[in-house]
Amino acid sequence: MSLILGSNHVTREEVALSGTPEGKGRHVPIPHIMLIEETVKALVSAGFNIEEEDHVLARQDKENPSVWLRYFGGFALTRKDLAGEERRVVLGLRNSNDKGFAAAICIGNQMMVCENLCFSSEEKLARRHTTNIKRDLPNTIATAISRITTRWSEMSQRIDLYKSFELTEAQASELAVHLVDQSSLPKQKLYDVVSLWRNPEAAAKQIVDRDLFLTTSETENGFIDSFDEEAYAQALAVKEAELIEEFGQSENLWGLYNAVTESLKGSDISKLPQRTMNLQSLFDGQVGFSPVAGELLEDQEDEAEEEFKATFPEGPFSLWTMEERPTA
Repeated sequence: MSLILGSNHVTREEVALSGTPEGKGRHVPIPHIMLIEETVKALVSAGFNIEEEDHVLARQDKENPSVWLRYFGGFALTRKDLAGEERRVVLGLRNSNDKGFAAAICIGNQMMVCENLCFSSEEKLARRHTTNIKRDLPNTIATAISRITTRWSEMSQRIDLYKSFELTEAQASELAVHLVDQSSLPKQKLYDVVSLWRNPEAAAKQIVDRDLFLTTSETENGFIDSFDEEAYAQALAVKEAELIEEFGQSENLWGLYNAVTESLKGSDISKLPQRTMNLQSLFDGQVGFSPVAGELLEDQEDEAEEEFKATFPEGPFSLWTMEERPTA
């Protein structure tokens, strides 16, 4: 299973080889590997086991090709008190040394049948890329992990409510349009979502990799490529049956939820956490679900910004845009 969709998958060791640009003023870039190592330490301290990890580097520096400016990581985790038969805990990690977005940790889920990835909470690292970030990073990460793990357990209740909430095709289409309106779903994906909701087993063709059934054999005349049509058909039938059993016949909110997350595969991974959290916020409103441990996303951002302002009362940067503020 791939935890992060991207075009430049690398190992943790290869991330360590990426250079780090020099800082300017109060902006202090941090090595991507430092963020990984401190996160791993905090996860181990919190009792997590890392089952799998995935790393993607992006935005190669044109002036210095050894420097990759953006990093995305995923960690599949286990812990005794966090377990689920149909999903597993995934922690997402991101870092930007070109001021593209805030460094952040996200807690989420990966559905075992369709491998869809969705996030239920994101904790931006409040101390940003400023002078003391290297000193404060370990405690900041540990605090972030402590805050967001409480959100994972809420997902079981959410799934049950989504499964019990039946939809007409008109309602499903209207909700999908709302997601486009709030920039949680690219408009070119709108029909894909409705189509998958109507027929969830169609997603099997996107999940089962045809290339796995290609074989190369050597003959007297050289090498010949062949495709095992029968084996592919069997694998496709198995996956279709799993999707139907998992998501039903699509006439509920859970089917629409998975149609959206399936359609988001391959889209901008830097936007995935916010998109899936907005998706859940909209659908939670439909079923009347109010997470006990959560507040509205806007409230979280306000609280984080106040925390940042208290830490750096004279800081010249805006918390979310990193644009320079006018100084008095």
